[in-house]
Amino acid sequence: MKRLHGRTLQAFLETAPPLAERLRIFERVCEAVAFAHAHRIIHRDLKPQNVMVGEFGEVMVMDWGVARLLDDGVEVMPDGARDAEQGTPADATEWGTVLGTPGFMAPEQAAPSDRVDRRADVYALGAVLFTLLTGERPPADAGAAAHDVNHVQGLDAPLKSICRCALALKPGDRYQSVERLADDVARFREGQSVSVHPDGPVAHARRFVRTYQVPILLVVAYIVMRALIALFARA
Repeated sequence: MKRLHGRTLQAFLETAPPLAERLRIFERVCEAVAFAHAHRIIHRDLKPQNVMVGEFGEVMVMDWGVARLLDDGVEVMPDGARDAEQGTPADATEWGTVLGTPGFMAPEQAAPSDRVDRRADVYALGAVLFTLLTGERPPADAGAAAHDVNHVQGLDAPLKSICRCALALKPGDRYQSVERLADDVARFREGQSVSVHPDGPVAHARRFVRTYQVPILLVVAYIVMRALIALFARA
């Protein structure tokens, strides 16, 4: 295998990178996972320790040891390849074994009788996003992270909504694809509205001003200049 150089996403966060850079890296992680999903593969153990950030900003998703090929292109019964936290050997595939990392593991992964699909990776990505936004590991209790993100000071409401949607307990309440999650993050980063957060008129006005700041300033400057010319002409 190719030797990778860089540091884990967890170590990268210790450098306190700006929010925009954290979100760009998250989008790159989503791209890698979306590529795997397009080939009917789910990772099942996404977390900051399994993401490498290279010297030039390249992003690599690692540790595909518990990845699973979807049986029918939609969902798969979990076979419990290993428990990532306990370090159970990768060949321990006895039926019913719970696998994943507490805090990053979707609720359905903890219930071996349920069916697991791509939306389990969406939940894990939501937990990664929680870490990127807060600098903290998500609580092991499923649902706690979605609740805790509401109380993060200084975090924009649309980002909270994105994180909550990805961390929804029920798969049907989450983003139905990694692409939709990444698209909302990109839209937020570019100052646009996101699909899971309804905007009021004030927010629309602020976004309009932020998006068209330069043209608005030019128009205002032109109006002021015309007003001054008219004022001096009268004098």
